This record gives sequence, C-alpha cells and structure tokens, in this order.
Amino acid sequence: MKKKPAPKISGVSAKKKFVSHIPSEISFSVILKSAWLPSLISVFIVIILFAFRKISNYDLGFHLNAGRWIIENMAFPVKDVFTFTVNSHDYIDIQWLYQVLMFSVEKFSGYTGLAVINSLAIFTVFFLMLKRNNLSGVSLPVSIIFMIITAVCIQIRFSYRPEIWTWIFILLTLIILDRNFYSNKSRLYMLPVIMLLWVNMHGLFILGFVIMISYLLSGYVRDKTVNKKLLQWTGVSAAVVFINPYFSEGVMFPFYLFTRLQKENIFQINITELQSPWTMTGTLQTELYIYYSFAVISFALIFITLKHRKFHEFALLSAFFYLSFSSYRNIPLFMIYAFFIISVSVSDIIRGRNIEMLFNGRNKLTHILSYSITFICILISLRIFTGAYFLPFASEIKTGSGPDILMMPEKAADFINYNNFKGNIFNNLEFGGWLGWKTGQKVFIDGRLEVIMEDFYKIYLSSFSGNKLNEMLAQYSPGLIVNDISFYKWTGQLVNNESYSLAYWDGISAVYANNKDTAMTGNFNFASGLINENIDTNVFSGEEKNKLLASVKIRDFSDWLRGFYTEMTDPVFMINMGNFAFDNNKNSYAEILYLNYIKAVKGSVNMNVYKDLFLNLGSYYETEGDFERAAYCLSRYLEIFPAEADVSNRLNKLKRKRQ
Repeated sequence: MKKKPAPKISGVSAKKKFVSHIPSEISFSVILKSAWLPSLISVFIVIILFAFRKISNYDLGFHLNAGRWIIENMAFPVKDVFTFTVNSHDYIDIQWLYQVLMFSVEKFSGYTGLAVINSLAIFTVFFLMLKRNNLSGVSLPVSIIFMIITAVCIQIRFSYRPEIWTWIFILLTLIILDRNFYSNKSRLYMLPVIMLLWVNMHGLFILGFVIMISYLLSGYVRDKTVNKKLLQWTGVSAAVVFINPYFSEGVMFPFYLFTRLQKENIFQINITELQSPWTMTGTLQTELYIYYSFAVISFALIFITLKHRKFHEFALLSAFFYLSFSSYRNIPLFMIYAFFIISVSVSDIIRGRNIEMLFNGRNKLTHILSYSITFICILISLRIFTGAYFLPFASEIKTGSGPDILMMPEKAADFINYNNFKGNIFNNLEFGGWLGWKTGQKVFIDGRLEVIMEDFYKIYLSSFSGNKLNEMLAQYSPGLIVNDISFYKWTGQLVNNESYSLAYWDGISAVYANNKDTAMTGNFNFASGLINENIDTNVFSGEEKNKLLASVKIRDFSDWLRGFYTEMTDPVFMINMGNFAFDNNKNSYAEILYLNYIKAVKGSVNMNVYKDLFLNLGSYYETEGDFERAAYCLSRYLEIFPAEADVSNRLNKLKRKRQ
C-alpha cells in the first residue's frame, strides 16, 4: 500500500518543526525542589548586596531636581531651567517619568527608599534573566553560574540610573517575543504598554524596535512569511512612542544619543564611560576581563551551535556588541544578552549527554557543585560587608543608603544652605546636578550633556588651562564657586584669583566666595577643612613620623585575606586633601593629612598612593631642610620606580647635602 506524501509544513506547523529541539519550560516549582536552590538564593543575595549602595552617582541630583520641578510646576521643561549659562538651550526631558518616580520615592521615604527601589529594580533584571532562561529550558546550574559572573561584571553600573529600567524593558520585550516566536503564545498587546513606559523613562527605547524588527525578520527567514500579528503590534508600538511630552522631538531624541558613539564626538573623547572599552586595555579590571571573555565565548558558541540558533539571536548579539564596543556604559546591554546566548548554547551542547544528568540530578557531584557556588557567594558577600570588594574602585562604591559624603558635595551644599546663599553657583561638571538639587540654585554646568551640547562643553574644557577660568569668572560673576578638591586644573587658578577666597573645604569640596562677602570669608581658617572631616590637627612627633613612614607598603596577599573578616577602608580623601593643601601652599597641613592616611590604613596602600606619598613628602621635607627624611622618602620612591632619573638625581643631591 502506497503511503500518502507528507503534507508541506507552513505557518504554525513550521514553527513546531523548528522548535522540536527546544525543551519545555522549567517551572519555579521545580526550582524550589532543586538541589541548586541554596546556590540560587546565594547568588540573588550577592546581587542585592551589590545593588544596595550609597549614592555616588552625580547625575541622580539633576534627575531629582527635574522630578521636583515637574511636580511643583505641573509642566514639562522645554528650555533649560537649571543653569545660568545655557538656559536658552532646548531641554527634551525624555526621562521625566523616571525623575518623577525617584523624586516621589525620595519625598515619601527618603534616600533609604531610593536605595530600596534601586535594589528591587536590579533584582527584577536578574529575575527576568533567569525567567527567560527557564522559558528556553536552560539547565538551572548553567543559569546560576553565568548569572553570578554577569553580576560581577556589570555591578559597577548598578548605581541610580534610568538605564536600569531599559534593561528591564529589554528583557520584558524579549520574553514576550520569545513566547510568540517559539510557542505562538500571543501576549503581543503588552509591547505598546512597555514602549509607552520606556519612551518616557529612557532614551534607549529605540532598542525596543531593534528587537521587534529582528524577530520579524527571523520569523520571515524561518517561515518564509511575515508574522502579521507581530507586525501589527510593532506598528501600534511605533504610534505609541509619540505619546511623550515632546511628540516627534522625543521620538527623534535617540538619534542624537547615537552621535556620541562617533569617535570624533567631543563627549566621547573626554568622558571615560562614553569611550570604547576595547581601548582600555592598559587599565584592565576583572569586569573588563569578563566582558572580553563573554564577547569571544558568545560569538564562538553561536557558531558552534548554529543549527539551533535563530537569525534574531545573531542579529541582536551583534547589535548589542556594537553598542558595547562603542561605549563602556553599554557593556551591561551586551552582557545581559550574551548571558542568554551563552546559557542556551551551553545547554544545547550538554543536552542529552551524561553531563546534563550530573547537573540536574541529586547526586553527590550536584551537591558539591551547588555548595561550592554557595561558598563562593558567601565569600563575595563577606568582602562586600567589609568594604574590601570595592577597594579597587577607589572608594567610589559603598554599601548602604544615602549620599556618599566622600563622593558627593553634600557638606558643601549644607554650608551653602546654612549661610542662606541665593545666587548663581560656578562649579565643575560632576558637581552641578547634586548642587542644583540640594541648594535649589542655578549652576554653571551639570551632567545633562544633551542640554549642555558640544559647543558649551568645549568652552568648559577651555577653562582647564591658562587663565581661562578666571576670565570666565569675570564674565559670569557668580556668587560662589564650588570645586572638587581633586580637580587640580582649577585649583591653581583659584589660588591666584584676587576676587574670590576659600570659604569652606572638606574631603571632597572647596567653596570659594566673593571677597566682598565677608560673612562667608571673614572667619575662615584653613584647619577647618581637617576639622570638618574629624582629622586630628596635632603635629606628629619625629619618632611618630619615622614609624609611620617605615610602615608603608604596597597592599599584598595578606591584605587581601584580611578583607574577608576585617573592615577595610581606604580614605583616599585624605590624600586628595593633602594634595589640595600643597596646592594652597599649606604644606604642614599636607604632611598631617598624609601621615593620618598612613595611620588609618595601617601602612597598606595602593601603587598610586605610594607614589604620591613618598614623592610629595620628599619634596616637602626637602623644602623644610629635613634632608634626612627627604632622602628616605625619595629612596623609598625609587624602590618601586627606579627608572625615574629626575628623582634619582634629586636623591644624590640630598645625599651630598647630608655629608
């Protein structure tokens, strides 16, 4: 008997043919019974600890300030309202919903509320990453292993930023489209809702359309027909994004953002986070090593498992890689997608083999691997608690809530408010947003690069050299100047300015007031900067100086071990204060600050601080006629940097003077 020919496969049937190798979804009820549950919980604990951090992101200030302005005025800004320099510039505030949300949270629950909502947002990101893997049948241990690696890589961007909501929207969009692509489950009506929120939260909403178009093309490649439902809901989403306060201008805004990816763009040239991570090989950190590895591994695996991969996976991996290649700040976009590609590819490789049974069973090896991951997460958690984990970040990240007063000009703002100052504040770029938020006054410049624009940014950069800063001060006549004490490009010019004098300083900020404002400048004492940071101003004895200098060493393995059980702090602000004191010709205070730093860290310092300590103290003791200590400091310097001929010549001269 003749067999009937098999019918041609098309439409939904075609989908079934192509997804026959895709395993069923892993439900959370299965996870709860899994031997891997302890390690999964420990990974999420690490993620929460990474996320619950003090505010050290300067941009949060202008976000809070904008949220306050929108609510108080019940309107959206059209022109800049926060500076006294570029208030004629357009302000397309496409992030207004994020700003209103963050201001509302701060108003009702304070900075602790901000820390909580930031942590919840990041928790949601990783929950959705796990959810998407589960939908694709990725083995739980594979998800756990690559999730902790991804968290370690992108935790540096866990600060208070609207881009975190872009991560959430990307994952929600991917999950909806995965369901539709692989199982024909239609929840496409959610796409316009996501896009409506996204367009009013962050400028990268355009990525939503990149994802939808990739799935449309992928469906056409697979089925040889267009997914009409997806096409319709993509069209609805395209219409929805015009529902923003700026209509078509808001929709076109992302295209301005992409100009920053161009190599000749002035912002990319001068702002580190906008530069390519592939040009940062001279200062490699763990995070960059992981990113480089994921880039190579994800593309290698997508070719190894090519028969299982779809067009949209290759297209989106390439698109997100391009964004990360162009700008350091976009690394999380790539890592989140590469996490999925690596996970599903590894699962495809091990599926049906003995190794999968070892991973998923309740055998001895499974328990050993699970407890090993849990143990690693406990070690990371301990280092986060002690602060040791964040030492390589120069104290820019700290666990807790509220502003980091050693990163943000919080105390300087309190000083300004206490003196009831009303007027324009001249400031460096980073401080502008927070000063505007805390004081309610207009500032010279802030981090809203889309408002500042390239031409004014060039003017700002010109103030770094010559006497251009003082020329600007004469032009704008601000009431106050607030500067980062580590921003030496302004400090030297301000020391020589006859119209403004130092009125306040602390571990992060310096406030200069007009000399006519005697209420601020009249009673100023340079020692007050040390007092503001609770630093003892007493002079060290000769014996104490010698002991402290002899104790200095570069951090080693024993210091790393102590980071698991001892609180580790690195008060780099004391070094910055010491440098600031030197710049202001207050050398004796600089010595006190340096020696107090050595005392605080028990002599263990990093390479850069070691260099500053011995070179600057050597110069100070030389000018004071203390040739013996000067020679000691320079000789210690040359132990680590023996090739520097200038220092070697100075040391030889000192030795001759001592004879």
